[in-house]
Amino acid sequence: MREAQSQNKDLSRQVQELMAIRHQLEADRDRLSAELNDANEALRDAQARLDAANAALAQLKMDFEHRLREKDEEIENIRSASQSVSQSPGLMVKWLTHLCLNQFMIYRQSWCHISGTLYRPK
Repeated sequence: MREAQSQNKDLSRQVQELMAIRHQLEADRDRLSAELNDANEALRDAQARLDAANAALAQLKMDFEHRLREKDEEIENIRSASQSVSQSPGLMVKWLTHLCLNQFMIYRQSWCHISGTLYRPK
């Protein structure tokens, strides 16, 4: 009888220890589940920011490519104009005169602005 009571006490103690371990494992499981949910939310947020950044970069690339095409067209137009001007001496003189006058006007406007005088083109 005493041996049975002793075994009963040992089994009761083991059950209590196992219950405490079970509660600790459940708490760990709940904590890990919450951390996993937080990590998943952070991942979704990071993915959304990455997608937005990629979209912005794609738009920026398209804008730069468009500007590059416009500049290429401008360069080609200047080449064509300079070739036609260089083939005709009269046009060359007009073109150079126009270019010099434009530069002079820019210089004069800058000088008048610096010296404080009021410049009024005629």
